[in-house]
Amino acid sequence: MRLQCKAELRDREEKIRTKEVQLEDEEQEHIRTKKIVDSYKEELTNLRNENNNLNDKMLLLESQLETARSQALHYEAKLAVTADYEAVKRQIGKHGKRET
Repeated sequence: MRLQCKAELRDREEKIRTKEVQLEDEEQEHIRTKKIVDSYKEELTNLRNENNNLNDKMLLLESQLETARSQALHYEAKLAVTADYEAVKRQIGKHGKRET
């Protein structure tokens, strides 16, 4: 009976050691997995920040483009008025002074 108890005790101690090793392995795997997840989270945060920065730059460029378009329209109108003025001057030059 005593030998049987000792054998059962050894078996249980072996099972406990096996479970402890298994638990340690699982804990190490958990730590590795957590590091990977944290790394991915950091990379995702960096990508989101980069995306936000690019969106801000795009909005700035769109604003600058709109300003440039507005200035171009202004200068086109100014050139048209100047061209009309020059045409009138040439007409007056051809026909002499116009009487008003």
